[in-house]
Amino acid sequence: MSTPATDLGTLIVDLVGTRAGTHAAESFADPESTRAWFYRAGLIPEDTRVSEAEVWTVRELRDAVTAILASHLHPAKDTDTGSATAAIERIAALHPLMPRLTPAGMELVGTQTGMAGGIGTLLARVATVASNPREWVRFKTCSNHTCHSGFRDNSRNGSGLYCGPGCAAQVNMRAYRKRQGGDAARA
Repeated sequence: MSTPATDLGTLIVDLVGTRAGTHAAESFADPESTRAWFYRAGLIPEDTRVSEAEVWTVRELRDAVTAILASHLHPAKDTDTGSATAAIERIAALHPLMPRLTPAGMELVGTQTGMAGGIGTLLARVATVASNPREWVRFKTCSNHTCHSGFRDNSRNGSGLYCGPGCAAQVNMRAYRKRQGGDAARA
């Protein structure tokens, strides 16, 4: 059964949000937390075993996807995503994908079982969204440096920088305070 594109986008946003930050713990801290996230995402069966090496692979994939989404914030800048692309290619070589034809269309799936299959399927779902460039560039990371969220930019012109109004307000308040502090020093 094909997964709707909206669910795929939610999966990408959720993946980026697994990073440790000010308000959240690392979701891929150990094999158990990694297994739990993959199970909740519908990528593996509940009883799947996860190794430490697979945890590191998942973190590397997440960080690579995050780096590419960060480059979507300022597409005019020449952002180096070479290492992120290389990491994804290295992971893809170890977790092959295949097309699955269904009455609803075609989807990519991992060819392996267990956690390796889950990693492959996650990669396949990211690749499915990325295969539509107009959709893919709308996925970004929040410009608020204290936020570790991903988001889908739903603005008309695709110029959104923040995951929500709260982060935009935080950044604006920091800029205001910096300006006020600079004005007080000059007085």
